Amino acid sequence: MLAAAVRAHERLRVAGGRAMWPREARNLEQPSLASERSLCMLVASLRRAFADTLTSETPLRDLWAQEALRWALSSRVPHTAGRAFQLYRALLFQASPTDTLRVVNVMRQFAEDASSDLAGVGLLLEAVVTLDVSLRRTPRDQLLLVPAAMWALVALLGSQYGSIVAASARALRSLLGRV
Repeated sequence: MLAAAVRAHERLRVAGGRAMWPREARNLEQPSLASERSLCMLVASLRRAFADTLTSETPLRDLWAQEALRWALSSRVPHTAGRAFQLYRALLFQASPTDTLRVVNVMRQFAEDASSDLAGVGLLLEAVVTLDVSLRRTPRDQLLLVPAAMWALVALLGSQYGSIVAASARALRSLLGRV
């Protein structure tokens, strides 16, 4: 654990206050982000550094995930909300039906925003990817508790944006394969 903490500290020190990856956001031309992998690697190194406190008895990892989801759902800055969704996915171990429904509910707003604002398309993509990950990490016996997720994905199959349709279809296929 000490070695992992030292490596995480060194990685942050080398950044020297500069951005650790480019400022990117999902959009129609860029439905996936190269920097998301770097972000996930940083989260993994921090998880290793705090491995002793991230046990199943201690809910620190869950608290971190909940805080990331709170930022994703409430931030008024699209870039911050998108990165928070990515952090949530990187930290998430097991999704609850309640959190999955919270993602579905914010997807409605993002879908409305996407009809007039391209930043809304990027956030909707982040939310769909997050919903997909949440559903894959929801215990199989609890999937039927979130029918709104399935219907939200079905509704998005009619989107005017191909990347939204593709992400929704992938998530729906994954969900239907598990029920």
